[in-house]
Amino acid sequence: MSDDQETKAPFHDDRDLREIKIERVLRFDQGGRAAVILGSFEEKAILLSLDQKAACSNEEAMCALIPELKLSMKNFSGGEYSYYDGMSPFANYNIEVIWPAQERQIQRKTPAEWALLEESAEAYREVSLAYVEERSAKEAWIDSVTSLRTEKERNLFVSDQFIINVDTKWNTHGELTTNEIARKAWHGASWTTDLYLLAISRDLSLRSIRDLDGNAIGLLREMKAALIQCALNIYGVPKHKIRIFFHYHPQFYRLHAHCTRIEYNNPGCESERAHLVDAVITNLQLDTNYYRNATLPAKLRVGEKLYTLLTNHTITRAAKIKKSY
Repeated sequence: MSDDQETKAPFHDDRDLREIKIERVLRFDQGGRAAVILGSFEEKAILLSLDQKAACSNEEAMCALIPELKLSMKNFSGGEYSYYDGMSPFANYNIEVIWPAQERQIQRKTPAEWALLEESAEAYREVSLAYVEERSAKEAWIDSVTSLRTEKERNLFVSDQFIINVDTKWNTHGELTTNEIARKAWHGASWTTDLYLLAISRDLSLRSIRDLDGNAIGLLREMKAALIQCALNIYGVPKHKIRIFFHYHPQFYRLHAHCTRIEYNNPGCESERAHLVDAVITNLQLDTNYYRNATLPAKLRVGEKLYTLLTNHTITRAAKIKKSY
């Protein structure tokens, strides 16, 4: 409090909030779970900061709530992923169900220690590539999505080379539908602050940026242009408000570009994992085989398979070098 301010009585809880004149919403985050509202009360400005409390105060209460939830399906990937609205008398949830869940998926959802490794081109060819091929062979659900056999209500754009879908992590999105008239209500909606789109290649040979060469520049430019148009035309989010990037290593091994608002700092947009599409294009223009020869950072969970493979490769290579001297 500044020295020239006189001591005031608090805004007591017995006051009637209906007496506040709301002027505007300054912030509306996380689908309304956090907000800041500006108004006036007794002819003076008043700020209300709202932060929704968790419905459950501890793990036991959360587990006890599960049987009470009534599920309403929102989306099914055609694989092990399905998405629901979960409703109870106490709280509502956006629920992702993975069934049957593989060990890799359990690891991804479990809090873990992270490590930042360097993956050389040699390490990729000698150990990572086999891992990538094994993983990609088990991700047939991607073809179900890119062929529009599933997730049609999430699809925003389709071409011979790629599709654009609403990412499943965008859980504040309004009701998903294929109805074009209903979709018009998406333009400028409050929840567009959480914009998250995904452009997914239909080419099975493109698993990550490691598979890109100069011949892919046209594809990347088309992906970028289509994501910009979807963000603007469907949601009213302009080009200067979005970032478009690739993950390395990605969550799944089919080349896909992420598109989010620059204000949205989601896990994965860190410099050690995110590669901006413009930077990828520039690198391929400078060297057609840039990503096949480059040493790339790899942020991995300690103990996961790829972490172990790369760590052991580094140890083995260091031992060979030492032995040669």
